[in-house]
Amino acid sequence: MTEQQKTRLIGFGLVLVASIFNGLIPSSTQYAMKSGLSIETILVVRYFIGTGLLWLYIFLGKKSWQVSGELRFFMILLGVLLFGATTVINESYKYLPGAVAQILVFLYVVIVVIIEIFTGNQRIVPKRILCLIAAFLGLLFVVWPWGAFSDTRLLGSLLALGGAFFYALQTLGLGSNRLRNVDAVVITGYMNLFIFMATLLRCLLAGEPLLPQEATPWWPLLTLGVGAAFVAPVAFCLAVKKIGASDTSLTNTSEPVFAYLAGILILCLLKV
Repeated sequence: MTEQQKTRLIGFGLVLVASIFNGLIPSSTQYAMKSGLSIETILVVRYFIGTGLLWLYIFLGKKSWQVSGELRFFMILLGVLLFGATTVINESYKYLPGAVAQILVFLYVVIVVIIEIFTGNQRIVPKRILCLIAAFLGLLFVVWPWGAFSDTRLLGSLLALGGAFFYALQTLGLGSNRLRNVDAVVITGYMNLFIFMATLLRCLLAGEPLLPQEATPWWPLLTLGVGAAFVAPVAFCLAVKKIGASDTSLTNTSEPVFAYLAGILILCLLKV
C-alpha cells in the first residue's frame, strides 16, 4: 500500500468517525427537547463542553494556536457559517423528524461537489456524478410527501436546506489552502469558540436558562458535547485536509444511516 493510499484510507476512516458522532445529533437533541430543554440551552451546554475540551487539549498538547490576524478572522468566519448551519438545522427539528432533517441537510454534498467542479478543484468524474444523482433521488424518495406539503413540513424543509447551504460553504472553507499548515484542533477550537459565544448570547437574549434547571438526563448533553462538538468536528476537519472537501462530503453521506439507527435506538427503545 502506497503512502497516498494510506492517507486516503485514514481520511475515509476519520469521515466515518465524524459520521457516527454527528449521526447521534438529531435523536440526542430531540430526546433532550422532549425532556423539557430548549434549543438554546441544549446548544449552550453542547458547545460549552466541546469548546472547553478543545482548548484544554490545545493547551495541554502545546498546539500552536497563535496565528496571524487574517487566519484568525478566516477561522472565525467558518465558525459563523457553522453557527448558522447549527442554528437553522436545530430549528428544523421542531418541524421534521430528526433523521429526515439530517437527510435534507445532506444536499450540502451536491453543493460542495458542484462548486468544486466549477472552480476547477475537481474533475467531472462519471462515478462522482452518479453518486450525486443517487443521493438526490434518495432524498426525493424519503422527504417528498405523497400529499401536499403542510406548512410546518415546508418550513422545516427550508430550514434544513438553509443549513445545507451554510454547511457546504464551511466545508469548502476547511479545504482552503490557507489552512493547510494550521492544526485541525486549532481550526475547530476557533470555530467552536465563536459558536459558543454566539449561542450564549442567543440563550441570554431568549431568556432561557444556561443550564438544565430540573432533573434532566445528562447523557444526551454529554453525547452532543463530547461527540458532536469535540470528536466529530476534529475528525471531519482532519479528513478534509487528507482527502479534500468533495471526497469527504461524498463519504459523509453515510451519516444519515447512522442518524436513522440512532433514532431507532434512542427514540424508540427509550419510548420517547
